Amino acid sequence: MLDLSLRIGEVQMSSGAGASDGLGGEYLGVDDEQTEVSATGYAKEMSDDYNTRAAALYAGQAKEVATQSRLVLDQIRNQARTAATGAWVAHEGAKIAVSASESEVRAAGVALQGVQKEAAGGQRTTVDVLNSQQDLISAKARLIGAQRDRVIASYTLLSAIGKLDVKTLALNTPDYLPEVHYHQVRDAWHGLRTPSGQ
Repeated sequence: MLDLSLRIGEVQMSSGAGASDGLGGEYLGVDDEQTEVSATGYAKEMSDDYNTRAAALYAGQAKEVATQSRLVLDQIRNQARTAATGAWVAHEGAKIAVSASESEVRAAGVALQGVQKEAAGGQRTTVDVLNSQQDLISAKARLIGAQRDRVIASYTLLSAIGKLDVKTLALNTPDYLPEVHYHQVRDAWHGLRTPSGQ
């Protein structure tokens, strides 16, 4: 409001009014036609300036949001790449562990046969045979653990590359359709009925 009054006063002074006239009743009143036009023009100029600055501000804000979104997308892309690489390495490691465990089971089986033959010849005791059997059982347990780890690593890898779904796994189950489930339960009171209507 103060800027508008000063601007009106400047226009009156430049239009030939004296200093005393500019600070008198004509300065405070908006009776002069030229002053009204100048005030309107000044208000329009201020409005245009505000709109220009606001547009620039919104454009800058939109650029910052777009840049931030790009950074978040890059970060998520890197995390997905890292997860897929880690899952691949874990899968390969699990395959190697299964192979090593299979070799260990074969070696423990051969050792048990040798100890049993030696025990039959009187060179080994029953405790030696039992210890060899325990080694074979432990090797088989490690093989089962390695096979389990390989299955988990396989599913983790499928999940990391986005292929852990009904179609890829060829499961004999219907695919989940959210629209169908919604229509099954939309009128049901919560917790009172199942989707099949029971």
